[in-house]
Amino acid sequence: MNDLEHSYLVFRLGGLLYGSPLTHIRKVIPVPSIKTVPSRKDYLRGVINLRGQIISVIDLRKKFGLETTEDPQNLILVVAVDSKDIGFIADGGDSVVTIEDPDISRPDLTSSQAVKNIPSEYFLGIGKHQNREIHLVNLAGLVKSSAD
Repeated sequence: MNDLEHSYLVFRLGGLLYGSPLTHIRKVIPVPSIKTVPSRKDYLRGVINLRGQIISVIDLRKKFGLETTEDPQNLILVVAVDSKDIGFIADGGDSVVTIEDPDISRPDLTSSQAVKNIPSEYFLGIGKHQNREIHLVNLAGLVKSSAD
């Protein structure tokens, strides 16, 4: 079995830890200047130019129903979604961890405030790593669910 399949980039958001499969993450960058673009989706912050590539940026706080904050520790997680990259603003990075399937539980989504705005098909479960709970989410899938 490939360890990369069980590797997650852990990031902070609203005081909780979240993780996304490392196989989807292209890079993590500091938040550059974001150009606002008209959108009906309030969580779409705008676009950035990353080495000549225009990347849409989603504010994860807004997407997850949290209040937006501006903090110098904020980062953009650049995620591969089909043939393009999408940026997600997170409160900060944490680490890369390996979590095996037996260490992932799939609780009832209605009982958790941490995942109330995440479509259930993109919530991968809650992973346990070194006595920490990490809410695992497929960010690439989350974008696809937002396209409707």
